[in-house]
Amino acid sequence: MLSFLVYHYNQLFRLTFREALRRYSMPLLGLIVVVCGVAYYLFFDTRRRHGVGARAPATLTPAPAAAPGLVRSPTIPSETRRRVTCSTKQVFFRERAGVGDAAGPDAYALQGVSSLCLLSKACDLYLITQVADDKEEEQLRALLLDSGAVAAGLDPRKVLFCSTPAGRGSMVRQLAPTLHIDADVVPLRALLPHIPKLVLIGDRPGPSDLMNVPGVVTQFDSIDAFVRTAPQ
Repeated sequence: MLSFLVYHYNQLFRLTFREALRRYSMPLLGLIVVVCGVAYYLFFDTRRRHGVGARAPATLTPAPAAAPGLVRSPTIPSETRRRVTCSTKQVFFRERAGVGDAAGPDAYALQGVSSLCLLSKACDLYLITQVADDKEEEQLRALLLDSGAVAAGLDPRKVLFCSTPAGRGSMVRQLAPTLHIDADVVPLRALLPHIPKLVLIGDRPGPSDLMNVPGVVTQFDSIDAFVRTAPQ
């Protein structure tokens, strides 16, 4: 009796399995195809979105800036604007008369603020200031950053300081601007072989050996006068 039940149970199981296999083999095959397709799409789409195996986009090299124009659209990134360096002492900073402490809170006054803002918009501007100590650096940095130039486009990281004239000249040479502005003839003379355009700010006539280099050195009474006459 037991062997009879086992035999029929086995027959029933085999018929049920075969029937299930016959009925669901095609849907099961379709499900496998769908799962493989989804896995393929997710794998290769993830690689594409993360740039795996993709060619890097071509980079556009900015066209050389045309000298001597300064002003460019303020919406153009700094990488495509003309690089200009400026030594700020006696250009944007004026020493107040009768102030004994050179690093005091009232030792310097900021001048030419509108020209500073315009240059910040138009150029990739670097400001270089020679200071005596950290106290003076902190004071002059605050004057520059509070002037409105940052809102106009000046990058605070491009407000630089040094402690010696040699350091100032080294900064300018490393930045390799197309134009440098300074009120001191000594660094201008040293930069003459290295920088294409130099501007001397001051009302006293510059030395003949510096000013007689055609097309390189020009002089203006003030930074405002230079900005007003610069081609727009």
